[in-house]
Amino acid sequence: MEMRVVSEEIEKLRDEMWNVLMGLVKIPAISPDSGGEGEYDKAQKLLEIIKGWPFDKIERYDAPDERAKNGVRPNILAY
Repeated sequence: MEMRVVSEEIEKLRDEMWNVLMGLVKIPAISPDSGGEGEYDKAQKLLEIIKGWPFDKIERYDAPDERAKNGVRPNILAY
């Protein structure tokens, strides 16, 4: 694929990418080691966003951590 075509596709998605990024950075995801609640809320928002994207599979793996919100530190794999 030509670089020009790739650049055009990226430009078409610019506003959407910006809005997704701004929505995600607003949500705190601070490690319990640093006094935060962890990544639960940000992971939930990310799952909500990528549900509509053309991934074949989206998997969530929760690492147990009683210090974190809902007792887990979520990890998302989308492919």
